[in-house]
Amino acid sequence: LRARTDVIIGRGGYITNKMSEIYYRSDAMHHVLGYLARRFPEWAEGSDLDAIGAEMRATLPSNDTDNLSTCIPNLVASRAANRLNLRGTAYTVDAACASSLLAVEHAVGRLLDG
Repeated sequence: LRARTDVIIGRGGYITNKMSEIYYRSDAMHHVLGYLARRFPEWAEGSDLDAIGAEMRATLPSNDTDNLSTCIPNLVASRAANRLNLRGTAYTVDAACASSLLAVEHAVGRLLDG
């Protein structure tokens, strides 16, 4: 019978490149296209603005699970446990600068509990 192995990761809630990209994809891109529509009203009627938006979106990586795992901290632990079929608890703790220390404390506690 295969043993259960937990995955406990300590990670602070710091802004990553992926989080910045998600902001750009959702909010900043909307604002840029809105500005261009106001600045160049003739573009709003035609397909110029749509083409610019499509070109901007094409420069961004896809929003698949592999790319989003750095943006959603608990995905890292769950995906590692799933891919390796570890069958144990998988979660991420966030305690800012003490995240790794808290993860070690949780891991030791889980080991002591059997």
